[in-house]
Amino acid sequence: MQQLAIAWKTGSTDLLDGWERVKACLIEAGIAEEKYQTHKGLIAFDRITNFVKGLPQPHFGIDASLMDIDLSVGPGQPEDLLRLTSSADINWDDWVDHLGKAGELTQAFLVDSEYDRWQNAQDPIIYEALERPY
Repeated sequence: MQQLAIAWKTGSTDLLDGWERVKACLIEAGIAEEKYQTHKGLIAFDRITNFVKGLPQPHFGIDASLMDIDLSVGPGQPEDLLRLTSSADINWDDWVDHLGKAGELTQAFLVDSEYDRWQNAQDPIIYEALERPY
């Protein structure tokens, strides 16, 4: 799994704009799913915008089988931060280009969430089986 993290200057974006940009990327990549899990239960993809509009706090997280999305913005945060964790094979460069425009971009980075596992693996067959360089 890989995680894309995008940070903007605090207060330079908002939840709705952040979500709308993520939504556009999901649709363009063809990985938008019908239902997402929220703290209030399952919600249909086409109803997430209204869900975000009704949130009392500047944070939301939603999960689906291909992607977990976590967005925090506003005062009290060191930065406005979006984290996308996905098991799908995604060209993250396109996402950064689009999502970075949501606010005053300070940084974007890609994290391999399985780094420790691969850093400590000893058997070359494990790498070859998953088409990773040893």
